[in-house]
Amino acid sequence: MNIKQFSYGLIFFTMNLFLILSQNNAAGAKWLIEGIDAPHQISDFYRAIAITNNGVVHVAYGGDHLYHAYNDGTWHIETIDSSSRVGSDTSIAVDSNNKVHISYFDETNDALKYITNATGSWVPVTLDSSGAVGWYTSIAVDSNHKVHISYFDSTNANLKYITNSTGSWVPVTLDSGGVVGAFNSIAIDTQDKVHISYLDSTNCLNRQIMTV
Repeated sequence: MNIKQFSYGLIFFTMNLFLILSQNNAAGAKWLIEGIDAPHQISDFYRAIAITNNGVVHVAYGGDHLYHAYNDGTWHIETIDSSSRVGSDTSIAVDSNNKVHISYFDETNDALKYITNATGSWVPVTLDSSGAVGWYTSIAVDSNHKVHISYFDSTNANLKYITNSTGSWVPVTLDSGGVVGAFNSIAIDTQDKVHISYLDSTNCLNRQIMTV
């Protein structure tokens, strides 16, 4: 493993990407390590995995570009955003139609990006570029196929959130009380309520915020 690049706190490695999977769900199941892809300059921050309701495994990863690997019996690898220095801080979700949604960081532009194949082809868009934003992304899709993303605003050290639930993308700051919002994770319950956990670095506490 060789360090290839260092900038803005992101470390990129030329390395192999592996998947560890269980052969079954029994307590004594054997675990298999399966190679997926190599070599790429993969960010030290985040590789994300999701499984569709028909059993297809999807993995998002990147650093130099954004890659998508999926297994429908065999592994397929594709570059879905060839822009320079994108694909770290990835998070992935699949909706009930088995469409894939990925949030990730664009290091070149210090921006939050999002890509989906919901229309049949991959369409990347920049969702927020107001300052240095888009670190620690986490994504979820609700029962209406609306997308919800939490992320860190490193310019202001705040927790931010963006959704297209109203029809257009609307970013908001959820917490600005100190240095907050890193290492966040988002989930949606059966009532389509949004739950976000995140780190409060100022007070060395974990916090949670929930929609009402």
